[in-house]
Amino acid sequence: MSSNFPFKRFFLLSFTLLLFACSSDGTEDEVPQAPQPGRTINALEQAQIDWLNNMMDIMEANSINRKTIDWSIFRTRVLNEAQGKQTRASLDPVIRTAITLLGDSHSFVRKPSGQALVGQSNLDCSTQSAPVEDLENVGYVRVTGFSGTPQEAQDFAENIQRTIAQQDSETLVGWVVDLRNNSGGNMWPMLAGIGPVLGEGIVGYFVDPNDEKDGWGYFDGESRLSGQPITTVAEPYQLLNPDPKVAVLFNRACGSSGEAIIVAFEERPNTRSFGEPSCGVSTANSNFDLGDDYTLWLTVSTFADRAENSYGGRIPPDVAVTNPDLIWDGVAEWFAE
Repeated sequence: MSSNFPFKRFFLLSFTLLLFACSSDGTEDEVPQAPQPGRTINALEQAQIDWLNNMMDIMEANSINRKTIDWSIFRTRVLNEAQGKQTRASLDPVIRTAITLLGDSHSFVRKPSGQALVGQSNLDCSTQSAPVEDLENVGYVRVTGFSGTPQEAQDFAENIQRTIAQQDSETLVGWVVDLRNNSGGNMWPMLAGIGPVLGEGIVGYFVDPNDEKDGWGYFDGESRLSGQPITTVAEPYQLLNPDPKVAVLFNRACGSSGEAIIVAFEERPNTRSFGEPSCGVSTANSNFDLGDDYTLWLTVSTFADRAENSYGGRIPPDVAVTNPDLIWDGVAEWFAE
């Protein structure tokens, strides 16, 4: 198994969530057929079978759904589809079937070319309009999706904090944190960037099927996992009002790491969220080396908030607003209370 962090294996990474926004083909309801007995398998085909079995071993040991999947049926279906395949490239549809059968809507396999092989899901995470309005004496910060190098991650976090610092004043009555259309990526620079508004301390957990928890949060300019720093802001900003009123905006196109930031604000005092339920992949992925420059990004845990309430699916807002043009009316009323 490979990991971006030596001390923990959790790293949230999602690509365009539209990849997952397709309807299921019903393969989970089909009766699997056993591979044909007595069929001759040459060395090339056997190599692909061995590679798939290694991938499925990793899935069975680590998947968030490992306790609910019938792995005998799972393997039979995958290996039956792999019959006759003699090259790694020919396994693409087989890998997609395996990812679909995991049933988490978040796992994927990244090929050497960079292509992501994803499964099928009924999630609708399509992008929506996200109008922005200026509210008097209210700060505004938008947190977008992010993927990049560690230096780019630091720059991303510092840019968010710079935006906060430029707007901060003693007259502000609160802040809007806009997560609409944040399709995910690396959560750690997002967390480090929004930290001054979020506040310090543990703000969430990764929870595995054995109910083991790993806490994450914001501390003195750093996003941390289990106490270990991941993204650090060189000169962290501190709000003039350290416990502000906050409105969090999100929609169905906010997913994965974007949903992690939603969870970070859940159970925060003096906070209210507005919009539509999120995409529905409020889960954490871990990366595993499959060999030949293939990487399995496997969903291994769910998000829980600071009060240890677990998620895993779509996150509903406190105030449902289906028309994005009307969201600011509710936000203005919240700050006027």
